[in-house]
Amino acid sequence: MTEPATTRLSFEVPRELAGFRLDRFLTDLLPDRSRSAISRLVGDGRVTVGEERATKAGFALKGGEVVHVDMPDAPSEVDNLGEDIPLTIVYRDAHLVVIDKPSGLVVHPAPGHATGTLVNALIHWAKEEDVALDIDDEV
Repeated sequence: MTEPATTRLSFEVPRELAGFRLDRFLTDLLPDRSRSAISRLVGDGRVTVGEERATKAGFALKGGEVVHVDMPDAPSEVDNLGEDIPLTIVYRDAHLVVIDKPSGLVVHPAPGHATGTLVNALIHWAKEEDVALDIDDEV
């Protein structure tokens, strides 16, 4: 599996934010990312402070340094992401299919999980079975 493409974001830490936590700093600048998502980026080695790779999301910033984040790009073409991942079909009729999703299987492509998801498996299954998909995300 290839690594997803990334976009490098760079932020200069204002001196008045000395002592601010790295994860809080990045969450304020990237409001679409939760602190746990920021922590995963740090854990995956995608965040550097100055020239050093960040190892702790709670790292205290000194102020004046530059923080770099290598943000995984979102998949661009869902139509081409069908993968032959085994699915356990519990029930199927003309209007509905119920699947027993294995624990740990990521549901949909997202940064860091462009492939190997339930949606990838469903796209492949639907093409093989020649059915249209209408995925209900509220279930």
